[in-house]
Amino acid sequence: MLETQEILKFLASFSIMIFFIYAIYYYLSKFNLKITTSGARNIKILESHFFAKNRGLILIKVKKSYFFLSFDEKGIKKIKEWNESDWVEDGDLSDKFHRKKDEKS
Repeated sequence: MLETQEILKFLASFSIMIFFIYAIYYYLSKFNLKITTSGARNIKILESHFFAKNRGLILIKVKKSYFFLSFDEKGIKKIKEWNESDWVEDGDLSDKFHRKKDEKS
């Protein structure tokens, strides 16, 4: 049978390990750090909108191209594609979109 001292050592060690695992998890989730395999960050999700659990729209940027995609249970479909030079002059895509929207009003 284990002695009381050995049980206390085990519980202390186990508690310290759990604390460190939780601290690492908290740090990664709080600062939104993502572990990547390469330094290149060429794909960015600019916006996403979900209509249901498995249905929605996504606006993504891949290098200097933009893609407007829809997705559902059947797969992903490209709705529109354009280059940065086609639409964006100054600022980012959302600034240009809001300026065009305000001009129409």
